[in-house]
Amino acid sequence: MQVKMSKLSKLGKKIKFMIVICLIVITFSICFIFYLTITKYKIVQVDWAQSTLVFRDLNCYSAKIISNSSDQYIFFTASNDSNNLNLYYLKNNGSSWSQPILINLNISISSSFDCFYDQARKTFHIFVCHENESEFAIYHAYGLLNELNNATQITKYPNQYNDSRKYGIGAHHPNAFVDKNGNINLFYTWITGITENINYIEWMKFDGVNWSFIEGIGVGNSPVALQTQNGDINVYSNLWTLSNKPQYCVNELIFDGTNWTYNEIITSARDCNVDPFVFQDLNGTMYLFYNHKEYGTGTKTNLLIQTKRLNQDWSSFKVIVEGQTEYGIRSPSAIKSDAKTIKLCYINESKIYFIEGIIKE
Repeated sequence: MQVKMSKLSKLGKKIKFMIVICLIVITFSICFIFYLTITKYKIVQVDWAQSTLVFRDLNCYSAKIISNSSDQYIFFTASNDSNNLNLYYLKNNGSSWSQPILINLNISISSSFDCFYDQARKTFHIFVCHENESEFAIYHAYGLLNELNNATQITKYPNQYNDSRKYGIGAHHPNAFVDKNGNINLFYTWITGITENINYIEWMKFDGVNWSFIEGIGVGNSPVALQTQNGDINVYSNLWTLSNKPQYCVNELIFDGTNWTYNEIITSARDCNVDPFVFQDLNGTMYLFYNHKEYGTGTKTNLLIQTKRLNQDWSSFKVIVEGQTEYGIRSPSAIKSDAKTIKLCYINESKIYFIEGIIKE
């Protein structure tokens, strides 16, 4: 009998041990699921410093910050007293920004432009819009900043010279990047303006010798594009939608090498044109910046950020800069200068501002 009781006691201890193990496993699983749930929409924490006024002597319209590994540059379009638009750049010497330096492309330009530095070819690439008889085309110049070649036309003009409603039609808002094969990909807005008055996004590619038209990818405006770590091409654009109520939104389009996927709109309703900008860091995290204005007269335009960790969904938005007027903030752009630092520039009330953010994981 004692032997039997001893065996039952040992069996009971084993059962209790197994129950404890099961409870531990269940508790750990619940905690892990809860962790995944709360981090799925968790924004990357960034501590932003105070904004610094960089340039205010001209009326600035668009700006972009880029880097060539050693130096940072802010390119921007601005008008002088005669209202002529020109392209300039500022260079950071490590402690301050230089005076503006004029870039002479020997053509007149509009406010929208793009630029980037090609690390492999050690050259700057600049894309501007030129007007001809009220129609617009995109021109491309490249080289060292003090040795740029003459800007050459790469998109067509609509050539609708006899239509009085044509003003502004053609190609606007260029955005370009170098893909993993070394080709330059250009996305831009094509404005019809004649009968439909709809803005489309079109795609071209440069193989080092020739530009070729790839395809139109859908409705949108002011596209910004990049190739992600998995090889997809992501395009983010300003989209006017009539869902729920008329609103400007940021739309996400993803090309997997075969098909385009039109994802759900990332941002909430707003009442002004949106200038999106996006980049991806080496950890795979996406950073989306845009200007935002809620509905209503007198509501201010703010500068917002949303983030998307690798294999997760977009976070909720966070305000970086609160605007002072309805339509003052626009044209944000950013780079990640090291593992923890984001450098961001934007335009507020026609002046250029610069701000740094430190990432807190």
